[in-house]
Amino acid sequence: MRMLRNALLATVLTGLMNVGQLGAATTTINWPLISQNICNAIKSDNDGLRQSAMQRIIQYEGLLDVSDMVFDLVSIFRDHDDVRMRQLALIALYKTHDSWAMGFLKRRLAFEDSPKFRYLITAILIDTGELPKPASIRTDG
Repeated sequence: MRMLRNALLATVLTGLMNVGQLGAATTTINWPLISQNICNAIKSDNDGLRQSAMQRIIQYEGLLDVSDMVFDLVSIFRDHDDVRMRQLALIALYKTHDSWAMGFLKRRLAFEDSPKFRYLITAILIDTGELPKPASIRTDG
């Protein structure tokens, strides 16, 4: 079991490193394979691997198929003990542009205890159009 987990970890890390090296040559990248590797990393119990995967979701916004990861990202955001992991999961959720995730955040806003997370969720919902912009920051005159 441990060897299988280490082999999976090595495969996912290799895929993540290759994404970083490819730079602007996006025409030759196998995005479905990278999406699958990132999905496997998100489902892992290794926090470092999950952090790397969430960073790639943020970095390559719009290029990855993240539909299979939304519930796992929500779970990390809701249940993780580390505030930094929760924050990373929240930003990754935002970058998925998933309507279900935005609905979840809208419902979650009423129950969030942390002022920091209430502020971040509010900013995300305003940016995605789920909440109206307050009059004090409207720029349309």
